[in-house]
Amino acid sequence: MQRNGLHTLAAVGALLVGVFLIMGAYGHFQAVWPMITGDAPNATALAMPGIILAATGILSVGLCKMLRGGVSAAFDANLVIDSLALGYFLYLLGMGNVPDHPIGVFAGVMACNLVLLAVTRLGLVWPVAPDPIDS
Repeated sequence: MQRNGLHTLAAVGALLVGVFLIMGAYGHFQAVWPMITGDAPNATALAMPGIILAATGILSVGLCKMLRGGVSAAFDANLVIDSLALGYFLYLLGMGNVPDHPIGVFAGVMACNLVLLAVTRLGLVWPVAPDPIDS
């Protein structure tokens, strides 16, 4: 039986997205930390994007091995956390108060990863094995 190459691709994609999100969380916390530790009345609101980035990134990295093994629950969990993060990014973009910010890039990367996870979870196989009847 031929192994589904999309499982490996989804695992590598989740690893890359996870590292990308963790780096984004680091950059976010680095930018807002002086305000969080200062007298900012909205410290939780300032920290929330970084928390979402970090949590999504850590979970994505943590699920990589199970994604490679084709575990359905890992695909489901990754689809849920990535969908929630994408929804939050789209909400922030819709609010429009983040000019010159890479949140659109984060949203695009998450959307692409979601497509890969979804089609793999729905049963797309790559490479396609030849049909034994045609042989």
